Amino acid sequence: CTTNYSAWDEKMSKTTTKGLAESCPSFRRGHLPHVEDVERLRSLTKPHVESFNYFLEVGLAKGIKDIEHAELDLVDVQKVRDEGKVDLTDASTVRFWVEDVKIAKPTKSGAGR
Repeated sequence: CTTNYSAWDEKMSKTTTKGLAESCPSFRRGHLPHVEDVERLRSLTKPHVESFNYFLEVGLAKGIKDIEHAELDLVDVQKVRDEGKVDLTDASTVRFWVEDVKIAKPTKSGAGR
């Protein structure tokens, strides 16, 4: 499994002190983060980033494969009411399944949202 964490690491290592102050919390005097703060934050978030990347790259596809196909019999409700029984020989069967699932960035739709 490959992750984009190393690219994020590289990007963060090139960040200026001002950029660090904007992206990393610090409880130090003056509230400016130190390199140690950034490294601690990275070590805290790395397992979460890696597991989410695994989910996107491998886990989601495996989970989708485990969902069984389903069938739904559609019957004429009025006919069932009139006759008081279900005749499946007149039913239409719909078979459905989940495939090719994609995760995309969130989007905003509609005005004022």
